[in-house]
Parts: sequence; C-alpha cells; structure tokens
Amino acid sequence: MAAALCVLIFAGGASAAPVDFSHEIVPILRRHCVACHRAGKAKGDFSLDTRERLLAGVSDPRRPLFLELIQSEDPDKRAKAVRRLLEDEIGYAEHWLSFWNDHLRNDYTGGGFISGGRNQISGWLHDSLKENKPYDRMIRELVAPESLASRGFSEGIKWRGDASAGQTVEIQFAQSVAQAFLGINLKCASCHDSFINRWKLDDACGLAAVFSKRPLEIHRCDRPQGRMAEAAWLFPEIGRIDPEAERERRLLQLAALLTHPENGRTARTIANRLWARLMGRGIVHPLNAMQTEPWSADLLDFLGVHLTDRGYDLKALLELIATSEAYGSETEILTGDPDDDGYVYRGPRGRRLSAEQFLDAVWSVTATAPATYDAPVVRWREDQAARSRAAVKGKWIWGASAADGRTPPGGETILLRRIFRLPDDVARCVAVVSCDNEFALWANDEPVGASDDWTKPLSLTLPNRFRKGLNQIVARAANSPGEDSPAGLFFEARMLLKNGSEVTIATDGDWLWNPNAPEPEEGRLEVARGGWAAATVVEPVGAWTRKISPQVVSGEMPMVRASVLNSDALMRSLGRPLREQIVTSRPSGLGTLVALELRNNERFHDSLVRGGQYLAARKWGGSDELIEHVFLHTLSRRPTSAEQAAIREILGERPGAGEIEDLLWALFLKPEFLILR
Repeated sequence: MAAALCVLIFAGGASAAPVDFSHEIVPILRRHCVACHRAGKAKGDFSLDTRERLLAGVSDPRRPLFLELIQSEDPDKRAKAVRRLLEDEIGYAEHWLSFWNDHLRNDYTGGGFISGGRNQISGWLHDSLKENKPYDRMIRELVAPESLASRGFSEGIKWRGDASAGQTVEIQFAQSVAQAFLGINLKCASCHDSFINRWKLDDACGLAAVFSKRPLEIHRCDRPQGRMAEAAWLFPEIGRIDPEAERERRLLQLAALLTHPENGRTARTIANRLWARLMGRGIVHPLNAMQTEPWSADLLDFLGVHLTDRGYDLKALLELIATSEAYGSETEILTGDPDDDGYVYRGPRGRRLSAEQFLDAVWSVTATAPATYDAPVVRWREDQAARSRAAVKGKWIWGASAADGRTPPGGETILLRRIFRLPDDVARCVAVVSCDNEFALWANDEPVGASDDWTKPLSLTLPNRFRKGLNQIVARAANSPGEDSPAGLFFEARMLLKNGSEVTIATDGDWLWNPNAPEPEEGRLEVARGGWAAATVVEPVGAWTRKISPQVVSGEMPMVRASVLNSDALMRSLGRPLREQIVTSRPSGLGTLVALELRNNERFHDSLVRGGQYLAARKWGGSDELIEHVFLHTLSRRPTSAEQAAIREILGERPGAGEIEDLLWALFLKPEFLILR
C-alpha cells in the first residue's frame, strides 16, 4: 500500500491543478459560514441558501459581498505575521540556533569534547538570540570575551597530540574571525600565501598574533621562518592594532575595528548570509568570498546600512527581507545549474528543508518530539519562571523506606500508582516526570516513557492515554545500587478536558506504593492486587527542584526542536555539519545517503509508527477528514479531488494506524514536503 501511495503522490503536484470547489472551498464554508448564513439563517442580511441570495444587493458583480466579508484587506497582514513570529522569543532563538551554531563553529558534542579541548557557547548564544542582542555586541563578546560563557568561539579546539601550524588555536582564531565576520577565507593563507585570493601568510599570522599569549613564530608549510608575527588586522586603512598592547587590549581593539562605522564589510557579510538563508542564494556568492562581485551592489549596500542604522538589530533586518516584495514573489525552481553563464535574479530559489526543519516538521505532525534535549540552554524566560514557580503542585514521593527522613537503601525498586476518575475525555495533556534515579511509566497499562537520567526531567504529551472514567498511572521507580542516597519520584500532568475543564494529577500523599515491582515483559507490567500502602512525601533536595521547569509542568514549554539535540546519522545525511569548521552554507541535494537514512533510520521510523498510532486514536468523521488534516499539516494545502479519492480508496473509510503510517511515509518523502518554495 505504501508503494501505491508513493506512486500516486509523486505522480504530480497541486500547483497546476484547477481549484476543486467541492473539496477545497466547500469545507471552508461549512466550517466558518453555514452556522450563521444557511438553512434560513441570514445573520447580517447575508445568506448562502441560493445563488440569488448570495449575490443580493451586489452593485458590482466583480466584487460580491462575500468577498468583502471574508480574505482581510489589511495591507500590513504579512508584516504582522512576520512580527508575530519574530516576537516568539524561544521559537525565534531555536529556529536560528542551527544557523548560528554552523556560523560560529559551536556544537554540543563532537571534535574536541572527548579530550576537554573545546568549550561550548550554547547558553550564551541561546540567550543572545532570545534577547535579540545587537550583532555588534555579539561580536565584541565573542572576540574579546569578558566571561567564560562566550569564550569558546575565540579559543577554538585544542586538538589532541601534535597539531600543524595551521591548526593551532591562534591560527584557528584568525580563520574563524575572518570567515565568520568578514567573509574571508584564510585557510590557504594560514600555511602559505594564498593561491585563491589576495591574502598572505603574514596577514593570517598577524591576525593570529592579536589573540596569542606568547610571541608567535611564522611557519610556512609547517616550517619555521625565523621571524615573529606582529599583531595586525586585515584592513589597516580603517585603523590599526597596537602590537605592544596587552592581549586583552588588542582583542578589544580588534572588536572595535570589526564593528567600526567605516567598516561596511562586517554588516554586509551578515546581511548577505541572512539574505541567502531566506532567499536561497546570496547577493554575493559564494558566501565566504565577499570579494566577489555582488549581483546587486546597491541592494547589498542598502541591507548593510539598514542593519547599522538600526543598531545592528538582526530581527529588524530579517523583518525587512521577509516583508519585501522580493521575498513574496514567485519561487525559482532550479533545473540544472543556471549560474554557469552568470546569475540573474528571478526570485527566491526553492531549497530543501534543513535537517532540523525536516525533523521538526515530522515531529510536529506526528506528536513525537523528544521529551529531553542536549543543549545546555534555558528554554524559558526567567521572569516567566518566577511567575509560574508557585504553580507546581507535584510533591516528591517514595515508599515507606523514606518515612521520617530516612534514606532508602541503594538498589531499591518499587511501584507507585494513582487511580483517578475523569468526567470527560482529554483534549490536551502535558506531563513532566522525574525520578532519582530511574523510572518507567505506564498510563492505563500502556508504556508511555522511561528515563535513567534524573537530571533531565521527561516531558510527555499524553492526550490519547487518558479517557472519561477510571484511569491509572503506574511508575516503576528505582534507586541506584550502592550507597544509600535520596530517592524520589515527581509526576505532574495538566489536562484540558473536552468539556473545557482543567484537571491536574500530581504526586502527593494520595498515591500508593508497593514493594513488589516485577520486571516488565514486552512492555507489559503485572501490577499486584495487594500490598499497597500510602506513599511517603519526602523532603526534596535542591538539585531535584532546580531541574523541574515550571514551564514544562504548566505546559508552557515549547516543543523540543532538533536544533537543541545532538546530531545523529539522519541529521548528518540531511546536511547538518560536524561543526569542527565554520559552515556558512549546507548542501542542498538529495542523494543516496539521504534515501538510505530515511528508509533505515530508527528514530524516523519510530516517529511514523507512533504518528500513525497517534492519529488513529483520534476521533475522525471519516477518512476524508483525516486525509485533509494530514495534508494541511504536511503540505499546507488540502488534497485535490483526485488525491482525496485515490487515497480514500486505498486507505478505506476507517484506516488503522498502519494505513495512516503509510500515508505519512508517502507525504514526508514527497518533494513538495521536502522543498521550501
């Protein structure tokens, strides 16, 4: 069946198909209009009962009344939508986090971390994006850091063993500063005079000497030249660095020169890269060769001046581009390489979803986003945390061994449970669970989550696991073997019921515990009938409470995104770099490796399986409603009548989880899903 769906969907797109009134227009009218304007109802003297009544009172047939009533003529509607997205601090920060991690050579694991020779700037970067820190200030904090938070960029990677002269931390500094902020490739010039641009070995070594704590001898192709580099920067016509100054003073001078009012190179470099990110190709191409003639020098100058005139406000520059007529114009779809004979601007270029965008979209549709993340960042605002901290209702609980403040024995494993009744089905449920040291959780006999890392509380979305009537939560909790240590389980679930009421289920003294905790078999847990007693509320240790995010508990925490996760094979096949070097553009092709990973990657496969189960558990008014929902959430359009009919025939009227999984496979692999237009 999956093969049949793929043949159907790959056979053609919707761009050339005529509007299907029955399937694309009628559902909109039913959803938004007929309750007040049909079957004898004519609110506001407007009726859809007949064509005559629809057009009644129309003086201009080309502008009927219903058009006046529905599509908003606010000329700022797109600008308002752009501002709304930019004002979402966490969403903005984590969407652009991947771009800046590539740009600044930052990651959460990988080269240099094994030996401790690399420091992250993740927390600093995430906070900088959340607060929309001016770009010139970001540069100063990266080049002349005053705290450990931003020092990792300038220090680079301290490689294990002997490193070539072109890989020393000082030379890395020169390469990183030149490439990240000026669009200059100094890699060749770090070993010898460059063959591809005008930069010389002395230029690269002079910039490296600004950072160096010791006299820096110049090496050509790893051979010492018997002379020392003098601290200098690449454009002395703007200003010079005092080679006799202390290192910290030299770095401050360099930061000032990078953001000097007469240095248009820095502003134009980042403007070019943001334009390329939004439009599919830079004004200067390649992005690391800013000496290349731009296809529009006036446009590049305009964007650079706009950035500096507005105090290096990156959001303001993004808003300018995203609200432009150029950004909203028809997409250029490439066939071959039209740049061979010179680039001509024909509109934004279609480009493939990035690795992170692809996974975020899949997880959003299938409700399978990871519950924990790897980046050491704070995914909420501190003022929000202070306001909602009192809302946490869950207590830390354990068995009788924790009574009276006693420390439970190491290696103890117990069951903890709560039985509760709901007056209606659940529309939304967000739960957070943590246990020192590990747990597995079942909701109504179905396994829903497990963790052996108490430092990362598990966030779960469980709308389909609870229902009207009696429900049960069971946790199999374990304390670590060895020496006695504090033990506790925390659980809190916030539920919105379909009748509009809210219910909170949280660990407290009403929970029960049982020392009989058998090993689960094939995911199933046999729960003893007897032996249950009231759980003990234990005094929490500070480390526990600091790990419980009020935003997760209250459901305010946004979905975990791929940008805050460690890379895996699928992400790397989709172009996420190792970030051992600065990367300003990613590959856009879809090769064999991508196909193999999409076919065999366990995480992707699990998302589709669970997504099929998630969608199958929802109540649908038939397969047509399900198909329309999946199309809207994957392709941002409704299916054509031909697509709807063919898929309905394949899926049947009441498709199960397996059939829905096949549909998801077909849509997620469709070029219309993979390509940004």
